[in-house]
Amino acid sequence: MEEKQVIIITTESQLENTLMGVIRRINKKPEVNFENEKLSRKAAAKLAGVSLPTLGKMIKAQIFPIHGFGRKQFLLREEVIEGLRKNYNE
Repeated sequence: MEEKQVIIITTESQLENTLMGVIRRINKKPEVNFENEKLSRKAAAKLAGVSLPTLGKMIKAQIFPIHGFGRKQFLLREEVIEGLRKNYNE
């Protein structure tokens, strides 16, 4: 398949705006969804402002759901915050 050559007549400012738009799209960083951020037990305890043993008790009391299994367990930031809200309001 033969490629066709195209000549575009444009102003310098139009070309600059187009190129800047392309550069912005290329350099745009993906948005991070912190709500679903995975937290280790240590990070979750720090977020909740409690010790690791207290966090363990809170997990057993089902204030925070735990995900994964074995050594790959984690908590979700959104669920820790929601658990704190519910527990605080009771």
